[in-house]
Amino acid sequence: QLKLKSPKPRSSSPTFEQISAIVAAADAAGDAGFALGVLTQWHLSLRAMDVRGDFFEGVGGITRGSTGWGKGLTWAMIDRDITTLSKTPTKTEDKLPDEIVWDLTMVPDVRQRLLDVPSDKRVGPVIVDSRGMPFDRFSYSKLWRKHRTTAGVPEDILMMDTRAGAANDAEEKGATAIEINKQLNHASLETTKRYIRRK
Repeated sequence: QLKLKSPKPRSSSPTFEQISAIVAAADAAGDAGFALGVLTQWHLSLRAMDVRGDFFEGVGGITRGSTGWGKGLTWAMIDRDITTLSKTPTKTEDKLPDEIVWDLTMVPDVRQRLLDVPSDKRVGPVIVDSRGMPFDRFSYSKLWRKHRTTAGVPEDILMMDTRAGAANDAEEKGATAIEINKQLNHASLETTKRYIRRK
């Protein structure tokens, strides 16, 4: 019987200072949409997919060839006063189907960036590039690598580690395992414990 060795758990995750440096680099380069996306990932502990979305076969709306954009944040998920955001995260929608509601007044840097978007532009995807088009995973990851380099953040800090970084930051500030579990919308505490990487 063939036995495959499980990959070693990742031990790296970004600090808030590193995320802030990447966001500052993006702002300086005029990539405001990407900067908002990264801040939203961090503060709301969302996966990149749930923030930027991607293009999928058989999806309508904004199309590119045979694919259409979906799964990311849309302005329809945010109330008129930019005080709440409601979304069911994609990875857990089968086990935890209830919509999560975030209080945006608790994350003023994210909220202010949303408020800065002109009201006539508040339609469709929230996280868009300089042309007003939604990202796919390749263009978004390319900007992460670019601005990570400019910010002097080590290459082993990957975008996929952002949720783990937020979880570690919460733990270091005194959050309990239960609170972090709710923050990450995990179905089990065991999954949450794997996100706590810094000792």
